[in-house]
Amino acid sequence: MGSPTNKPRMLHHAAPCTRTHQIGALLLIAATFFITHLLDGSVARCPETFQRSPSDPLVRFSDGGSLSWPAHGYGTHLSLKIYVYEEDEIDGLGVLMRGRDGKISSDACVKGQWGTQVKIHHLLLKSRYRTRKKDEADFFFVPSYVKCVRMMGGLNDKEINQTYVKILSQMPYFRRSGGRNHIFVFPSGAGAHLFRSWATYLNRSIILTPEGDRTDKRDTSAFNTWKDIIIPGNVDNAMTIDGSSLVKPLPLIQRKFLANFLGRAQNKVGRLQLIQLAKQFPDKLESPELKFSGPDKLGKKEYFEHLRNAKFCLSPRGESSWTLRFYESFFVECVPVVLSDQVELPFQNVIDYTQISIKWPSTRIGPELFGYLESIPDDVIERMIAHGRRIRCLWVYNPEPNTCSAMNGIFWELQRKTRLTPSPRVEEMMTLRFFMGVCGNVTSLFMFLAPLITMKRIIKSKSTEDFSCIPYAMTVLNCLLYTWYGLPFVTPNNILIITVNGVGATIESVYVLIFIVYASKKEKVRILGILAFMLSVIVTDALVSLYAAHGKDRKLLCGVVGTIFCVVMYGSPLSVMRMVMKTKSVEYMPFYLSLSGFTCSTLWFFYGLLGNDPFVYVANGLGSALGMMQLILYAIYRNGEVESKKAMHDGSLFETGHESM
Repeated sequence: MGSPTNKPRMLHHAAPCTRTHQIGALLLIAATFFITHLLDGSVARCPETFQRSPSDPLVRFSDGGSLSWPAHGYGTHLSLKIYVYEEDEIDGLGVLMRGRDGKISSDACVKGQWGTQVKIHHLLLKSRYRTRKKDEADFFFVPSYVKCVRMMGGLNDKEINQTYVKILSQMPYFRRSGGRNHIFVFPSGAGAHLFRSWATYLNRSIILTPEGDRTDKRDTSAFNTWKDIIIPGNVDNAMTIDGSSLVKPLPLIQRKFLANFLGRAQNKVGRLQLIQLAKQFPDKLESPELKFSGPDKLGKKEYFEHLRNAKFCLSPRGESSWTLRFYESFFVECVPVVLSDQVELPFQNVIDYTQISIKWPSTRIGPELFGYLESIPDDVIERMIAHGRRIRCLWVYNPEPNTCSAMNGIFWELQRKTRLTPSPRVEEMMTLRFFMGVCGNVTSLFMFLAPLITMKRIIKSKSTEDFSCIPYAMTVLNCLLYTWYGLPFVTPNNILIITVNGVGATIESVYVLIFIVYASKKEKVRILGILAFMLSVIVTDALVSLYAAHGKDRKLLCGVVGTIFCVVMYGSPLSVMRMVMKTKSVEYMPFYLSLSGFTCSTLWFFYGLLGNDPFVYVANGLGSALGMMQLILYAIYRNGEVESKKAMHDGSLFETGHESM
């Protein structure tokens, strides 16, 4: 990685560069280009990317109504194995499901907007993806009805925290993965905050929750978009069961109001604004204040009858960003209008919410909102309702084999996690890769500092003598090229490439500066010419990669350019090896520098191999092979006679270059 293999020696003549050398160098460069291009193409096809493809962006429905999840990033079919912990398997698990006295039933907890904690558990128990063998499980589901238990007085916050800690301590598979493959359901806006120590124990676990934003009463969010999954809220079964809906949708022409908001004010600004607007525009917006008890309390049927009587159902933020009203609106067939800026919705990677809903800034709640809604033609509203009618099955917790259900969507998202989240073996490989990179940084640093003795001699004599600046200048170029290659917008997760080459470029630049200061005028002109060449290469590489190459092409361009110059650097000791064989002497091929060069290039070879990066392992593999050849030559000729004078007169000995990644 940008470090000298052999420090400059007492040299007087440069080896002649014949036509054979030139042809060989061109063939070497061409071979390097095609090999790295081929390897990069094969590597790039292996990992999945999860950006939408224009040809496969969304879930699709067949004429029969069955749903197909996009293969891009998810796979062509579901292949999951989920282990579900039994209530009597873990001491304390039953307490989280039934309370300290064991009197709270699952039937009581399945009702209401938090019923997902029960439904998901029951559906998993009957799922074809359930396995009873822990060793073959992709995921482990931990059942808990803790939101319901807490609301019904079965446990307080302190007891919930203690019980979670207790059950987690009894799960060896949780400890083995750090909880990475364990699934927990937290069905309310509080999310995982119901378990006060979630940040300590569940920071790597998968959380199923309808809430993607922090609540008003919490400082931080428990939701992490990279590992957790947003799930639909629990809509009442009376509205979701096909053919037996509690109330039927009304035709648009029969609806009395433009919009409605059915909910409690909760002293929230957006909700208070809507209630005030309903008083100003009673013919456009219906917003009765809901009561929990008394004669004014709306029954279930009355609630949905009000909800269906408008074209648009407004969903402002409450205590948290999500609201069940968003999902309910699809079953009375009004278009949901989201007035919650930070809300996250289920399956956002594969559902185009612009086709089925409207999002309006919460800071602009007022008459302007009504003006916009009134401007939407009925045929557009009908089209949005029709799209929503097809997709709403994803809000329903139906049993298998329904292909369109909330559970099926959750299964697909879990499968995506298995493709995104590295297995323990992969994590071990990444740890080993990081270790190789750190060792490579340390080894390279020592090799970067090896020419200090030469620099001290130049400064002391105030002359560059017969030392050449070319190896140092080319190493600067190579280090800068690989520093650019390691930047996140070219190749992600390559910080160790940046550090070693950034340090190398700095150190080698100091060496070049010393040469400029103490070189003769003629030599200075030559050095400045080399620097001009370097600058042109670097600027061209940077500009083309920034403005003409994108994505994979950017990595390919920067990687190929860096590899070509790296191969040239690694090829420079060939002349010394030729001299060793000719003179049968290793005087000018120091053992420790050869060993260090071999070690350094080998470390970076494995770093690139473990990271599937051909632009790192190809050149360093070549450097490792050449280093091994030098060590073999040393073993053969270490006791050979010294013929240095003859070698000098033959003009075969010249200053070697630098190793570079």
